[in-house]
Amino acid sequence: MTYLTNVWRLNLTHAAAIVNMFTGAATIMPIVLAFLVNSFMGDFWMLLGMSFLAMSTPPVLSNVAGNCSAYKPDCIGDAQKVLFYTALALIAIGISGHITSLKSFLKQQLENPTPWQVAGGFGMILFPIVGCIALPYIKPWSVRFGIAAICTVVATFLFICGSCSYKHSSKEEEEDTKISIRMIPMWMTFIMCGVVISIGNTYFLEQAKNMNHKVGKLKVPLPIFKIFYDLVKDYFTKLCQSNFQENI
Repeated sequence: MTYLTNVWRLNLTHAAAIVNMFTGAATIMPIVLAFLVNSFMGDFWMLLGMSFLAMSTPPVLSNVAGNCSAYKPDCIGDAQKVLFYTALALIAIGISGHITSLKSFLKQQLENPTPWQVAGGFGMILFPIVGCIALPYIKPWSVRFGIAAICTVVATFLFICGSCSYKHSSKEEEEDTKISIRMIPMWMTFIMCGVVISIGNTYFLEQAKNMNHKVGKLKVPLPIFKIFYDLVKDYFTKLCQSNFQENI
């Protein structure tokens, strides 16, 4: 949202439409990808998508005629737009792959965790927090996206290095998918809930961007607001699920 409104200079409605289309595609595709995706596909497409996203920033592919290097709409050519939208599509596939297989995959691997696996789990929590605090202080968008792409390269390399020791998945990750497909008619009744949830990825961030970020002398980075929103959303979702099961 911030990139589209600050660099592309899109209005809030246009930027929100792009983000919501991206989020909606990443949420719906796991229903189909559950039959096709394996543990490698999501990481590979995520890596490729983040690389394209880094190249779509103005300084990387500047206009040929003007040799433009500023972060403004005049410096965004057709090649950058193609890369940007291609990146969003590939990243949506990558996120869908993670939604489909990551949770069950980790559950199988961590039945008897080794010290390295515990350290890796700690890194999964620590690195995103450090990144959310540090990245807002980095001004060039190409560097912001580039850092994310590099981290994905390293993560994918480490993931592939341990492929020989991974436990094989069962075919249950398929039975659950069949059940999920039969639940599609019921899911259709929650479309308005999705509309409300989409506000957190769009309007909420715009409100946070324009508010006073300072708490005393400390300036809270914008991504921290997004993390807080996601944590609260997940917590209340689990709380509602537990209360619903208790009532049943």
